Amino acid sequence: MIAKEIQSTESSYVATLNMITRLFLQPLRDCSQGTGTLGITIDRAQVKTMFLEIETIGQLHTALLLDIDTRIAHWSPSQKIADIFLSYVSFMKVYTRYTNNFEFAMQTITACRRDDAFFAYLKKCKEEDTACGKLWLEDHLITPVQRIPRLILLFRELLKRTHSEHPDFTDIQKAINELETLAAAMNEGKARAERSMMMVRIQHMVKHCPDIMIPTRQFINDFPCVALPTAAAPVSTHVPLDDAPVIRGESVDSEPPSPSSPSPDASDGAAGSAGDRLSPGTPVQSNRD
Repeated sequence: MIAKEIQSTESSYVATLNMITRLFLQPLRDCSQGTGTLGITIDRAQVKTMFLEIETIGQLHTALLLDIDTRIAHWSPSQKIADIFLSYVSFMKVYTRYTNNFEFAMQTITACRRDDAFFAYLKKCKEEDTACGKLWLEDHLITPVQRIPRLILLFRELLKRTHSEHPDFTDIQKAINELETLAAAMNEGKARAERSMMMVRIQHMVKHCPDIMIPTRQFINDFPCVALPTAAAPVSTHVPLDDAPVIRGESVDSEPPSPSSPSPDASDGAAGSAGDRLSPGTPVQSNRD
């Protein structure tokens, strides 16, 4: 049942948002206020930039999930669900601000990773906390960018399976229209967010990669090629940037998925590991494993 899939993905999404707040936002905020115990040097502006609107989005979807749970608990063939989303959609404009800020959030995290205590904490969470699912903070922060497109797909599928005379049919159409309007407003920020996420993954995927996360730089594309003149040379990854030489390097982690790839589970969870931290340096001409 599509309504139950909406409920399930919403539940997983809320769990991810709560995990971000509990495991990352609150401890780092405590450090910025001088009450933390992690030994991390960070200021309030950096914390705000990293997690702009995360708490607002979390509160919004927690309330939304409660309403969905109540409706599903009393489900009947004539029951509605789209009206719930229509009552919340005006508050979802916060997503536009989130996506527009995403690039700055990634740049701030990259800068803070130079602090050994900060990086050690991110790595500890990734490796030891099961709620992280072996993913980096950056991977979880892309989740809100993916949620609205996922909801549109779910409601389109729900519309296909709903008779035109059903009480929810018109509201489903309205919900799709409202969510598509929101997605259109998010599109430019979403595109920047996906490019920024790819830059983060490149930064952590290539051994001895220089610091490429700067405000004026954009990811263009990556592509496989064969190094010449040796015909049997192994495949390498070449990453052209708009203001920097092509980077060719050896992977230090598994190949991350494309930033537009779906999440590992139906909940729109994080899109994939960003890889291990690397010290800034010059690009190396070594081959991918």
